[in-house]
Amino acid sequence: MEAAPIEAIASGLPVVLNPSCANADLIIRGVNGFSYETPDELGDIVKKLAQLDADGEQLMRKLVSKTAASLTDLNQAKALVSCYEMALGRHVQN
Repeated sequence: MEAAPIEAIASGLPVVLNPSCANADLIIRGVNGFSYETPDELGDIVKKLAQLDADGEQLMRKLVSKTAASLTDLNQAKALVSCYEMALGRHVQN
């Protein structure tokens, strides 16, 4: 797990991640971030975010930062264990 997505959410920035990313479970689509599978989908998300006016950006930051309350130590530990178990499962399959 990387800390950057957690830090972004905590500071009110929406996260844009591929669903295969270890931190993808943190995303609540359209609330604290977005996920994409193709470069075109990523481009669409970036364009939409770039079109937000100042009021839209402020609302987005408030919405995103509210979800940081769920990023407790316990929830982060659970997410880390889940990520580890997923990686272990992939390793065993290969």
